[in-house]
Amino acid sequence: MSRWHCYMLECADGTLYTGITNDLEKRLAAHNSGTASKCTRSRLPVKLVFSEDKLDRAAAVFRGDCLDTIEEDQRPFHPVDIDDLGGERHPLLELVL
Repeated sequence: MSRWHCYMLECADGTLYTGITNDLEKRLAAHNSGTASKCTRSRLPVKLVFSEDKLDRAAAVFRGDCLDTIEEDQRPFHPVDIDDLGGERHPLLELVL
C-alpha cells in the first residue's frame, strides 16, 4: 500500500495551494517545472509549507478539503521535515495545529 500525503504550497505571489500525492518529491518537482497544476504554473516558484502523511488517498483528500475550507490567513500549520526535500523552514511552520 502506498503512502499518501496532503500538502500545502506557498506560491511566489503568496497564495496557498493544497494538494495530495503519493510521491511528494516528484509532485514538488512537477509543480516547480510548471507541469503539475494550472493554478501554480503562473505563480512559480512554489515552496512546501505543510505536509502530512495519510494512510490512504481518501484520508488525504479529506484532510486537503478541510484545509481548503479555512480562511487563508487562519490556516493552521505544524512543523514538517522538509530538509530531505532540499527546502528551507517557512515562517508559517511556527504555527501549531
